[in-house]
Amino acid sequence: MFSLSKVYRVIAGAIFCLASAFAEEPKKSNVINEGALELTVPGELNVATEASCPPYSMADGTGKIDGLEARLFTEIAKRLNLKYKPVIVKWDSILMGLQSGRYDVVSTPVDISPERQKRILFADSWLVSGGRLLTLKSSALSKPSDVKGKTIGVLVASTWEDLAKNNGAGSIKTYKSTMECVQGVINGDVDGMIVDGLEAAYAAKQAPVPMKVSNESFNEIHKGFALRFDQPNLTKAINRIMSELMQDGTYARIVVEFVDFDPRPKNPIRSLFK
Repeated sequence: MFSLSKVYRVIAGAIFCLASAFAEEPKKSNVINEGALELTVPGELNVATEASCPPYSMADGTGKIDGLEARLFTEIAKRLNLKYKPVIVKWDSILMGLQSGRYDVVSTPVDISPERQKRILFADSWLVSGGRLLTLKSSALSKPSDVKGKTIGVLVASTWEDLAKNNGAGSIKTYKSTMECVQGVINGDVDGMIVDGLEAAYAAKQAPVPMKVSNESFNEIHKGFALRFDQPNLTKAINRIMSELMQDGTYARIVVEFVDFDPRPKNPIRSLFK
C-alpha cells in the first residue's frame, strides 16, 4: 500500500535536487575579465596623439581631433565605458610622456621593432604598412634606390632615418611632424621624404601641388598602440576591443573611409607581457 505522504516527500526531494542543479550552474559570460584597468584618471582613457599626422590624426580649426586614431579610440573607450580624452603631444616627446605616466596609451601608430618591444608594451599590431618615398610629381625619384646621394626628409626619432641611411641618402633632414616634412618637399628643402605608406597616400591626395608615392616600399612594418609594462590589464582590454572591432566590421568601416583599403595584419604581432 502506497503512502501519499511518502510520494510527496519523493517529489519534493526531486524538485529540490533539480533546483539545486540549476542554482549551482555557473553563470556564463562572454566578457573577459582583465582586472582593474591601470588608468591615469579613473573613468577616463587619456590617449596621446600628435593631431598632425593625417590620416591617423588631425585637428580642424576648432581644435576638434579626427582621423583613424580618434575614431578607433572613441569606439574603444565607449566599449570600455570610459570617456575618451585625447592629449596632443609632439612626436619627439610622446614616448617619454608615456613612460612618465602623463597619459594611458599612445594612439599615434608606433613601429613595432624588437628593440622597442624591450622598452614598450605594445597592444597587438593593428595595421601593416611600410616606408614609401613621397616626392613632387615632377621628381625623377620613384623608387627606394633613387634616394642615394639625395637630401631626404624624415620624421625625427622615427625608423625612417635608418632606411634613408641604409639606402645611401646624401643627407638627412629631420622634422617634428609629417605635415612639416611634406611642406619641406613642397618648398624644395628636401628632394623627397620617406614616410608611412598610409600617410604618403593621404598626403599626396590632399597636397596643394601634384605629388606622387613610390609603388615600391622600403620595408614592411607592423604598427601598434604603445603602453607601459605596468599596464597589462589595459593592454588586454584594448586587444579584446580591437578584436571585436575587426570581427564586427567597425574597423574596416572606419579605416577604409580614409585610405580606401583594409590594412589589418593577417598575422599580427602579439603583446609581449613581462
